[in-house]
Amino acid sequence: MKQLNDDELARLAAGQDSKAFAELVDRHKQGVFALLRRLLGRSEEVEDVAQNVFLAAYRGLPSFQGRAKFGTWIYRIAYNQGCSALRRISSRRLRERQEPAWEGDDGPAREPADPEARSPEEETLAGQVWETVGKLPTALRAIVELHYGRGLSYPEIAEITDLPLGTVKTHLFRARGKLREMLTGE
Repeated sequence: MKQLNDDELARLAAGQDSKAFAELVDRHKQGVFALLRRLLGRSEEVEDVAQNVFLAAYRGLPSFQGRAKFGTWIYRIAYNQGCSALRRISSRRLRERQEPAWEGDDGPAREPADPEARSPEEETLAGQVWETVGKLPTALRAIVELHYGRGLSYPEIAEITDLPLGTVKTHLFRARGKLREMLTGE
């Protein structure tokens, strides 16, 4: 199964091949969890929402036509599920008169870094940057995660978020400006 690409696995999984679907989940779970953690912060609901993402993907596999890459398709599902969960969390917390979900305990979760890849100073700086990303508005935070955290292109992000390409570029430009302002105090 490991030698097959995502589209081949998706076709097999659509035909009820559970091993193919398990391989797809294994390949994309880290990215889905990272996106959801960026959207929802340190919410205890990230795991539940991720399960819903993979359940929705499994149910939707028969309609997956391969016009987009499988990764783009599943990130779109994760983005939509994450935004829905964020609305539920926010309205529940408003009713409870608590802070919004993204203003959590220790800021956004980060992916564990490869200790060989960064010096301690670089790791500290990266941590500060991602913590600051967690303070951006949801729309900007999601686009930063998709572009820098997941390495997706502007067209892929536009497809996932259902935004025009120009809007994606503008959001990313604004996010970088806000981050620069927040990190440097300028």
